[in-house]
Amino acid sequence: MKHNLKLAGIVAGMTSALVAGASSSDPLAYDGMAPATGMMQGVNDPASYGWRSPWDIQNQNPAYQFVSGSLSYGPLLTSGNKARVGGGWVQGGRSLDGAGMGIFDTAGFCSDAWTAGLIDQKSVWISFLAQYEGSNTDLRLSLGNSNISWYSDVAAVQIGTFGGANDTWAARVNRGATIGAQDYVAPVSLATILAEPTTKLFVVNIDNDNARVRVWINPAFSSLGNTEPAPAASFENVAYTGRAFKNFSTYPSSGNNMLLDEIRVGDSWASVTPASAAGPAIMGMLNLEDYPLDRVAGLVASFEVTKSDGTVLDPVNVTLGAGGSYSMSIPAAGTYQVRVKVSHWLSGLATDVVVASSETTLDLALLNGDVDQDNAVTVFDYDRLSQAFDSTPIDSAWDADADLDGDDTVSVFDYDILSRNFDRTGQ
Repeated sequence: MKHNLKLAGIVAGMTSALVAGASSSDPLAYDGMAPATGMMQGVNDPASYGWRSPWDIQNQNPAYQFVSGSLSYGPLLTSGNKARVGGGWVQGGRSLDGAGMGIFDTAGFCSDAWTAGLIDQKSVWISFLAQYEGSNTDLRLSLGNSNISWYSDVAAVQIGTFGGANDTWAARVNRGATIGAQDYVAPVSLATILAEPTTKLFVVNIDNDNARVRVWINPAFSSLGNTEPAPAASFENVAYTGRAFKNFSTYPSSGNNMLLDEIRVGDSWASVTPASAAGPAIMGMLNLEDYPLDRVAGLVASFEVTKSDGTVLDPVNVTLGAGGSYSMSIPAAGTYQVRVKVSHWLSGLATDVVVASSETTLDLALLNGDVDQDNAVTVFDYDRLSQAFDSTPIDSAWDADADLDGDDTVSVFDYDILSRNFDRTGQ
């Protein structure tokens, strides 16, 4: 059972004018991938709005499909189904309504809507959910100007994996006065998230007023619909050609698919990160044994919450904040059992957690040493650690899960941690 509320009251083809400079609580463009399952080519879902054209897929490739069920991210409002995009070096996307008297022109985001339709004014916000599926580490989502039906590297902003050594997502922004691949900055790592596939919420702010582009990945649940937190990456002094765009497109490489959902374009953080009505919150600190506090932020904790009647709620993945802080919403006050697991730490369990109508604090300490993440410290963990022994991140034998103390070296100190917790299991 999903606990994300369905996005209600969306008005198809929203065309109401916005006062220039004002901030709206609703996005200017939205696509929740609501159509029934099937090919995406030529589809213009009546529940979507703010787009100039339906989905346009290179060579009308059938690998771009609407599939059942929506992606979810904490309390983010979701609706409809989701899209699976792929096909191997096949581009697909749709253009935003930047034409004269279109929603973006009316709202003051286009300097020359009658001829170009480029969104190049004010501060515009874009968000979407994505989940990587595949074996090739080269895929990208682009905000650009090129013909959607044929791939080009012409783009203001790209989010993707770019064929790197691992599946860490990155961003690159066109800084130059001319458009071309040589003008892109080197990919900037947004977070060390190697546990694929997991759903990620990306938010991009193209701030034309300050000539900058900012990117967020998996922002704190508490920030959704409220005030933006510090960005994961910020690109300053970005030239005009590195900011203007008119379409949203995807380009997965051979061997890749990607799930895509909840595309929003708006004039504020809150307009592209709408949250469901807030329920009670469980919040606190996770003490990750033997790990440096300054390296905990960005790790993902997987929570399993069970009601007193035995009903298991949907699993929730929470990106930890500074020092291991976390916060998550649950549907209602009551008594719960809370289990949490983080990568190479054994799961922790709290029973009879009484959640009040607002906020309840719950701190948990997790034991280290579960290198293979099977929730037990055994000889299999020793074996995996041994294979990575004496390695650092630049070595081919490197295994981040074997670096139990987070010092970027697999050493005797990691053996010591594993030995101390040998034969322990998670709760």
